[in-house]
Amino acid sequence: MNTAKLIAISLSVPLSLFMTYEIHDGIRSSSAQAQSAETSSYGSGLPEYYTSYIEGRVIATPRSGDLRQEVSQDFTNGGFETGDFTGWLFGDNGIPPLDPWQVCPAFFCGFFGNEPVEGEFDALNGFDGDAGYEAFLFQELEIPIEGGSVFFADRIQYDSLGIPSFLPRIYEVQVRDTAGRILEVLHREEILLNGQPYTDLGWREREFDVSSYASSIIRIHVNLFIPESFTGPASFEVDNFRFEPGVGGPVNDCEVELSAIPNPALSAYPFVLEMDFANLGNGFDAVVEVLVISGGHILPLRTENNISFAEETIIREFPFYSTLSLMPLPPSAGFLITVYNQDNRALICSDVIVVGVGMSVASTEVAEIEALAKEYLQQAKGPLNQ
Repeated sequence: MNTAKLIAISLSVPLSLFMTYEIHDGIRSSSAQAQSAETSSYGSGLPEYYTSYIEGRVIATPRSGDLRQEVSQDFTNGGFETGDFTGWLFGDNGIPPLDPWQVCPAFFCGFFGNEPVEGEFDALNGFDGDAGYEAFLFQELEIPIEGGSVFFADRIQYDSLGIPSFLPRIYEVQVRDTAGRILEVLHREEILLNGQPYTDLGWREREFDVSSYASSIIRIHVNLFIPESFTGPASFEVDNFRFEPGVGGPVNDCEVELSAIPNPALSAYPFVLEMDFANLGNGFDAVVEVLVISGGHILPLRTENNISFAEETIIREFPFYSTLSLMPLPPSAGFLITVYNQDNRALICSDVIVVGVGMSVASTEVAEIEALAKEYLQQAKGPLNQ
């Protein structure tokens, strides 16, 4: 947030995302009955040791669990060092896998063995199974006003064992809202085994900037999909999830100017906020809300929806009127202007204008108004009036 602009004016305003799924708390479950290991399609023409491994492992571990805790601004148990999925929700759609989700010490799990990139444990999924198998792992994060980035590491191993295949396995990192709707795909990777020999892609570090979701709660969602039945063993490991906040205020600062045309002969005193949205990108609708900060309180003044950012440069004028002409502004007041993404309520930008009526404003008053604005933005979940 930029240093507050100081304006001395004289006016009066009031402080006034090929199966059918059902969604249950954002978790996708197959509408078909889950297949058992005995009725799945493996074991026909597959190597004996591969089939034996599947028979021994497919139902050896609980398939799902919800161990989420209170949402915070960093990952709970991001390195799985509790030895379990504390802090996470994990599971699959009920179709038999090679290995379901597990938290394991080094060299303990998976067809090829696992090796944590950090600490003593990591999380592993077999990344193989009957056709249509889908697995997920996620945790919710509250992204602070200053934004920030998600970091973690992943590792994929596989071996086709000479088995032909035609469709790739899919690994995605998604941003979802708390209802499970996909907001963004941060990473997508397609792995086609089709006769390939043993391959270890090694540990790869990931970094994703999620600052566009500042001041909102999102899910960082790992999603795995297997389109063909048991076409070669694999393993997928993740480890060392962490969040690092950004520096300073929002990614963008609103460019706002205030002008006033007081007319004592009228019972309404208009003034205009001129907002240049050229630096905010385009292709989304926004909610613009203006609040008044005065006397230690923050009150909504006006909220406007469906502001289109479809052009490269837009200057919007927001006229405000005080019908209470006898209610003057106090000696100093602040206007907090906030712009939110209308779809996900993420804060796009903010600005503060400090108004002194007919006099200069003391630096201590400016600091108090800015501190209140900052405190409000750190706690805001979206427009106050919605």
